[in-house]
Amino acid sequence: MSIAQKEAHNKLVNSGKAKTQQEVILNLLKCSISMNREQITKWTGFKESSVTGRCSELVDNGKLIDITIGGVTYYS
Repeated sequence: MSIAQKEAHNKLVNSGKAKTQQEVILNLLKCSISMNREQITKWTGFKESSVTGRCSELVDNGKLIDITIGGVTYYS
Protein backbone atom coordinates (compact mmCIF):
# COMPACT_ATOMS: atom_id res chain seq x y z
CA MET A 1 0.00 0.00 0.00
CA SER A 2 1.39 3.39 -0.99
CA ILE A 3 1.66 6.36 1.37
CA ALA A 4 -1.20 8.07 -0.49
CA GLN A 5 -3.38 4.96 -0.10
CA LYS A 6 -2.60 4.78 3.61
CA GLU A 7 -3.46 8.45 4.06
CA ALA A 8 -6.74 8.04 2.16
CA HIS A 9 -7.58 4.96 4.22
CA ASN A 10 -6.87 6.73 7.52
CA LYS A 11 -9.01 9.70 6.45
CA LEU A 12 -11.88 7.37 5.56
CA VAL A 13 -11.64 5.47 8.85
CA ASN A 14 -11.45 8.67 10.89
CA SER A 15 -14.54 10.06 9.13
CA GLY A 16 -16.60 7.02 10.16
CA LYS A 17 -17.56 6.38 6.53
CA ALA A 18 -15.66 3.08 6.36
CA LYS A 19 -17.86 1.52 9.03
CA THR A 20 -20.99 2.61 7.17
CA GLN A 21 -19.68 1.08 3.94
CA GLN A 22 -18.85 -2.14 5.79
CA GLU A 23 -22.41 -2.29 7.14
CA VAL A 24 -23.91 -1.76 3.67
CA ILE A 25 -21.75 -4.55 2.24
CA LEU A 26 -22.61 -6.92 5.10
CA ASN A 27 -26.33 -6.21 4.71
CA LEU A 28 -26.13 -6.80 0.96
CA LEU A 29 -24.34 -10.12 1.42
CA LYS A 30 -26.92 -11.29 3.98
CA CYS A 31 -29.36 -11.47 1.06
CA SER A 32 -27.14 -13.48 -1.30
CA ILE A 33 -25.02 -16.59 -1.29
CA SER A 34 -21.88 -14.73 -2.41
CA MET A 35 -20.78 -11.86 -4.64
CA ASN A 36 -17.57 -10.71 -6.24
CA ARG A 37 -16.24 -7.13 -6.00
CA GLU A 38 -17.72 -6.14 -9.36
CA GLN A 39 -21.18 -7.26 -8.26
CA ILE A 40 -20.88 -5.54 -4.88
CA THR A 41 -19.75 -2.35 -6.65
CA LYS A 42 -22.76 -2.49 -8.97
CA TRP A 43 -25.28 -3.01 -6.17
CA THR A 44 -23.82 -0.50 -3.71
CA GLY A 45 -22.66 2.24 -6.06
CA PHE A 46 -19.32 2.38 -4.19
CA LYS A 47 -16.04 2.69 -6.08
CA GLU A 48 -14.39 -0.68 -6.65
CA SER A 49 -11.36 0.47 -4.65
CA SER A 50 -13.67 1.18 -1.69
CA VAL A 51 -15.31 -2.22 -2.01
CA THR A 52 -11.89 -3.88 -2.15
CA GLY A 53 -10.76 -2.07 1.01
CA ARG A 54 -13.93 -2.70 2.99
CA CYS A 55 -14.07 -6.39 2.00
CA SER A 56 -10.42 -6.84 2.99
CA GLU A 57 -11.15 -5.25 6.38
CA LEU A 58 -14.21 -7.46 6.88
CA VAL A 59 -12.23 -10.60 5.98
CA ASP A 60 -9.41 -9.56 8.34
CA ASN A 61 -11.99 -9.05 11.12
CA GLY A 62 -13.59 -12.45 10.49
CA LYS A 63 -16.93 -10.97 9.36
CA LEU A 64 -16.63 -12.22 5.76
CA ILE A 65 -15.00 -15.17 4.11
CA ASP A 66 -13.43 -15.03 0.67
CA ILE A 67 -12.96 -17.78 -1.87
CA THR A 68 -11.28 -17.57 -5.26
CA ILE A 69 -12.74 -19.53 -8.14
CA GLY A 70 -11.24 -19.25 -11.60
CA GLY A 71 -9.24 -16.19 -10.59
CA VAL A 72 -12.27 -14.32 -9.25
CA THR A 73 -12.63 -13.67 -5.51
CA TYR A 74 -16.11 -14.07 -4.06
CA TYR A 75 -17.22 -12.87 -0.63
CA SER A 76 -19.82 -14.38 1.65
